[in-house]
Amino acid sequence: MIEAQEVELVSSSVLDYENSRNSYPLKQAAMNRYLQLASVRQEVNDAIRQRAEELEHNGVKALDALHVACAEAVDCDFLVTCDKRLINRCSALTLQVINPVDFVLESSSDGSS
Repeated sequence: MIEAQEVELVSSSVLDYENSRNSYPLKQAAMNRYLQLASVRQEVNDAIRQRAEELEHNGVKALDALHVACAEAVDCDFLVTCDKRLINRCSALTLQVINPVDFVLESSSDGSS
C-alpha cells in the first residue's frame, strides 16, 4: 500500500526513539526500513509536548500520547496500532486510532485497493 502510494506513511522522532530501544536487532532493522518509506517525519516540539500532556491526563500513556500528538500535528487520518488500550482510550478523537486489520479493511472499502 505504501509502495503503491495508496497511503502516505508518516514517521516521527518518537517512532525513531521507540525503535532504538528495540532489543531485537532484526526487528529494529526491519522497522528502520519501513520508517525510511515515510514521506513525512514529525519532530516533537512544544505544541506536541503540550498536547501529549493533555492526552496523558485522559489516561493515555506518555509515549503513546506523543505518538498520537505527532499524528495529530501532521493531520493524519489514521494511527495504526495493535494496542487495544490505546485504541479504546482514543475513541473520541478525530484521528482514527485503529488496528492493522481494520485499517486494511477500511482502506479497501474506500476503493484504495
